[in-house]
Amino acid sequence: MGVAELVKRLGPPEHKESFRLSERQDEFHIELQNTYPLTVPENANLELQEWSWSQRDCRLTVWLHRVEGAWRLFDNVRWHWATGF
Repeated sequence: MGVAELVKRLGPPEHKESFRLSERQDEFHIELQNTYPLTVPENANLELQEWSWSQRDCRLTVWLHRVEGAWRLFDNVRWHWATGF
């Protein structure tokens, strides 16, 4: 799913940021290594985007990567706001 479709379905994200995969090795982001393992050295500098929305008790975070010059969704997690990571 691309950016335009994502915004059309969910509206603009409440939170949006870019980061390098090596900067996020915590429990919340560890699942990203299923797609981009840090055992592959070039993945450490991979730029990703993280977008988040909230609705009542639920939070949705999606991660995007660049495919052929366009940002595309590749993973997501839905979680309760009180979940500790």
